[in-house]
Amino acid sequence: MSDWTLRLRQAVMDNAALVAGILVVVVVLGGWLTYTGYAAPATDTREVVASSWEERGGYSHSAVVVEPNPVYETGTTLHNRSTYFSSIAPWLNGTFSYGYTGSEGNMTVSVESMLVVRAVEESRSGNETVLWQRTTQLSDPAVERVDAGERVTVPFAVNVSAVSNRTEMIEDRLGGSVGQSEVLVRTVVSRTGTVDGQQVDRTRTYDLPVELGTAYRVGNVSNGVERHDRMETTVVRTARSPLLTLGGPMLTMGGLLLLGAVLVGTRREGVRLSDDERERLRHQGDRAEFDEWITTIRLPESVRARERAHAASLADLVDFAIDSKTGVVESPDDGSYYVVTPDLLYVYDPPADATSAHGDDTPGRNDRPASDDE
Repeated sequence: MSDWTLRLRQAVMDNAALVAGILVVVVVLGGWLTYTGYAAPATDTREVVASSWEERGGYSHSAVVVEPNPVYETGTTLHNRSTYFSSIAPWLNGTFSYGYTGSEGNMTVSVESMLVVRAVEESRSGNETVLWQRTTQLSDPAVERVDAGERVTVPFAVNVSAVSNRTEMIEDRLGGSVGQSEVLVRTVVSRTGTVDGQQVDRTRTYDLPVELGTAYRVGNVSNGVERHDRMETTVVRTARSPLLTLGGPMLTMGGLLLLGAVLVGTRREGVRLSDDERERLRHQGDRAEFDEWITTIRLPESVRARERAHAASLADLVDFAIDSKTGVVESPDDGSYYVVTPDLLYVYDPPADATSAHGDDTPGRNDRPASDDE
C-alpha cells in the first residue's frame, strides 16, 4: 500500500470524530439542496408593470406675412419655422395641445398660457439667477374634463416686435442690459383624476423659448412625453439550478457513503493501521527529518561484528549520535542505521517493507554482506 494511502488512513482514523462530524454537515447540506431543488417551489418575486399611461404636451406655431417683401406674398402663413422675420411677420401665433393615453381614464385638466419676459444670470457653478421678470397672461385658463385619448388645445398670439421694444424699454429704465434676456411662452397644465386605476394630481410646466432679434428664433417644438408606470410585486416561476437538482443528491449520497465508510472503519481492525504500518510511517518521517545527520557508508565486517545495542526508533538513534558528537551511518547492505563507537555498535533496524524504497541500485537486507576486502 502506498505511503499516501497509509497517511490518509492514519489521518482519518486519528480524527474519526471530527471527520464524521464534517460528513454529517455535508449530508445535511446535500439534503437541504435536494429539498430546495425538488420539493420547494421554484419561484421568485419580481416587480412588474401592472399598467402604464402616457401624457403628451407640446406646441405648434406659425406666423402670417403682413408686410410686402421680395420673398413671400402678403398673407402667406409660415408654419413651425425655426426662424421668422419680425419686419414682415411680427406676430407669432400658436397652440398648445395636451392629451394622455391609457386603457381608461377621466381627468380634469386646466391649461393656462402666459408670456414670460425676464433677464437671467448664470453663476460659475451653473445655477441660474432671475434678475427681473414680467409675466403677461396670453389666454384665460381652459378647464375641461378629458378622457383617455382626447386632447385639450389652447391658442396664443405674441407680437414679437412689441415684446422686443418692451424689453429694450425695461433695460433702459433699469440703467442698462444686465444678464441674458429671455422670452418664454409658458403653459402650466394641472390635472386631477384617475387613469388606469392610478390617482393623479400633478402640475407640469411647458416652455417654448423665443430668441429676440431682427429675425426671431423659436425653440424646439417637439412634444414632451411623460410615461407613468404602476408597479406591482408578482410571483414568477424560475428555472431550477443544476447545483440544486444534481449537486444536492450527489452531495448527500457521497456524504452518506463516506460517513458509512468512516463508521465501519472505526469498528474494523483491518482498516486501522497496524503496528508495522505505524512504524513504517514513523521511520519515513524520521528519515526525512534527520536526513542531514545520516550518511550512506558500507561498514566493514569487523565493525558490523561488534556487540550491538538496539535503538527503538531512528529518532532515538539520531539523538544519541548528536549527544555523542558523531554521525549516523545507513548501511547499503541491509538498510539498517548505525552509530559506531569504540565499544559498541548502536543499531536501528527499520521495518522490513521500508528498505525496499531506497532504489533499485541499493542492495536489500537479504543481499550478501560485503567482505572486509570490499
